Amino acid sequence: MTRVCHITTVHGPFDDRIFFKQCRSLAAAGFDTHLVAPVEQETGEDGVRIHPVAVPSSRLLRPVVGAWRAFRTARRLKAALYQVHDPELLWVALLLKKRGNRVVYDMHESMRGHILTKTWLGP
Repeated sequence: MTRVCHITTVHGPFDDRIFFKQCRSLAAAGFDTHLVAPVEQETGEDGVRIHPVAVPSSRLLRPVVGAWRAFRTARRLKAALYQVHDPELLWVALLLKKRGNRVVYDMHESMRGHILTKTWLGP
């Protein structure tokens, strides 16, 4: 059975797009489906194994510390395909790719427009 691993540090484990539309569909199609996400403890639902990653609440630490923790968890799963869902995980995607893994980046929003709404980033 082909193993697929979705990774997020921003979205919750039961995100509509990630869990309900993508992960459950993959599991129903017979894939060994895993999700690395901010959740308290390892769990499983609808054929999807959900692996916890502790993500700092700090905007400065999350892209580094949270992403590094997600990378370590995901890499241990030895998936045939990794799908990352957050811009802050792009460097994780590159690390996985450099190690010979297949990686998909799923951009949920128009990032240019999204970034322009972030007042904390400055002008």
